[in-house]
Amino acid sequence: MPVTLVRPAWHASNIKNVASGWARTHMELDDKLCLCFHVTKRKVVNYLRVERPQRESQLADCHGAGTGCGWCRPFLKKLFETARANEPEADLPSADEYSQGRTGYVRAGKGAPPAGATPIDAES
Repeated sequence: MPVTLVRPAWHASNIKNVASGWARTHMELDDKLCLCFHVTKRKVVNYLRVERPQRESQLADCHGAGTGCGWCRPFLKKLFETARANEPEADLPSADEYSQGRTGYVRAGKGAPPAGATPIDAES
C-alpha cells in the first residue's frame, strides 16, 4: 500500500511573497547551521534536547559545530540560551540570508572555513 505524506497546516507559515517570487523567512530544521561542518539546525536542537550541555562551548561536541570559521557561534549561543531557558524556538534568519551573512563575514577576514566546508557565495 502506498504511503501518502501530508504536510502540516503550518508548513507554509515560513514562506513570504517577495518581488522575485517566494522566499523563506527563517531557518528550517534541515538547513545547515554550521556551514563548515555541515551541521543542520535539527542536529543542534536535538543535541541540546538530548545531551543538555551545561556550557555553549559543549556544542562543539555536536559534530564540530562552531569550531570552523566562527560565523555560527552567535547563532549556536542563541539556540543554547533558548534551550536553557525552556523558551520557544529561537528565530534564526533564512538559509539564504544566513549564507550571505557568512560570505560577508569570511570576506571581511573574520574567519576562514576549513577544507571541505560549504563554499562562500560566489556572487555576493
